[in-house]
Amino acid sequence: MPRLGLRPSTAVYNAVIAASVRAGAVDAAYLRFQQMPADGCRPDCFTYNTLVHGVCRRGIVDEALRLVKQMEGVGIRPNVFTYTMLVDGFCNAGRVEEAVGVLERMKEKGVLATEPTYRTLVHGAFRCLGKERAYRMLSEWIESDPTVHSSAYHTLLYCLSKNDMAREAVQFVKKMGKRGYLLDSTTFSIVIPCAVKFLESNDLCELVDDFIKKGGNLGFDMYITIIKSLLRCKDISKAKLYLSQMVSDGLLSSVASYNMVIDCLAKAGEVERVLETIKVMQESENVDQELGFLVL
Repeated sequence: MPRLGLRPSTAVYNAVIAASVRAGAVDAAYLRFQQMPADGCRPDCFTYNTLVHGVCRRGIVDEALRLVKQMEGVGIRPNVFTYTMLVDGFCNAGRVEEAVGVLERMKEKGVLATEPTYRTLVHGAFRCLGKERAYRMLSEWIESDPTVHSSAYHTLLYCLSKNDMAREAVQFVKKMGKRGYLLDSTTFSIVIPCAVKFLESNDLCELVDDFIKKGGNLGFDMYITIIKSLLRCKDISKAKLYLSQMVSDGLLSSVASYNMVIDCLAKAGEVERVLETIKVMQESENVDQELGFLVL
């Protein structure tokens, strides 16, 4: 560019530095960074964030901290992206407590943590500490800080469910319930598949009943999952109770929905329940009888 009488701008340098970092050439990115003042270009927040991302990917978190201190020294305020990358860097380095400390620093600086920040911390803790240690540390942190965003709860429950930690998930839901936290349908739908596999039927029903009592909406698929689990456990009375609730909620309003319920009951050998359900379907005004009994 100088040969053409042109001088690179900060935007051009940012593009080159970002490309170098994406290619894993962090050293080359630093060379471009160091050349910027000679060309009259002033690094901005994007420049520093790109370098922070690059060194965090390589596990050099202390260098990332030096960069953040440097950017603050030249009057550039780190933003939520800067801090989220630091959280990821500390987690990757196995320094999860320091990653939590980054969120404390964000509060001091008046930077609001976002959902990706919390997700990065929770997933990073499970990845680096193992599921038991991660759960203990994160649950203690969440319980001790009332300002933690609900996305941290959602992500922790997701990780517990994916790691088959159903009892810990229920324990956490109860603790957070005392603080006024309510599960939404999306998070509950993540917890349920784990709960039906690893909880006793009484514990499962307690979890479900509490969710419904607090205004939660199960939806057709979750009801079916729960009923299937109860039928496998031969807990017919509770399965019948939830089936009645499905009718009350208006979820059995099509042939397909009735057929799925009939299929569950038939596979569990509950012939009487099958006949009862068919009778209910026949008495329904909203179902085309000619299309029924597809599973029989």
